[in-house]
Amino acid sequence: MFLQTFMLAARARGLDTCPQVSFVRHEPVIRECLPLPEGQTVVCGMSLGWAQEGSALRQLAMPREPVEAFTVFHGFDGGATEA
Repeated sequence: MFLQTFMLAARARGLDTCPQVSFVRHEPVIRECLPLPEGQTVVCGMSLGWAQEGSALRQLAMPREPVEAFTVFHGFDGGATEA
């Protein structure tokens, strides 16, 4: 929730973000660089900055499951919409 709130605040100030969970795979390298106490680990990270509008990375099409495929809404229109 903290990361989501931080990302929304960044966007409101004109910055772009990219959450990254791949940090988990690199914990040994991160542990070499950060003085983490025993029992603590980095589970996610985030890039923060300004997007390059013409970048090829911004052209990647990430397929997404339609919202209706995994949600049920109750009480918004007097009935339920089930997927």
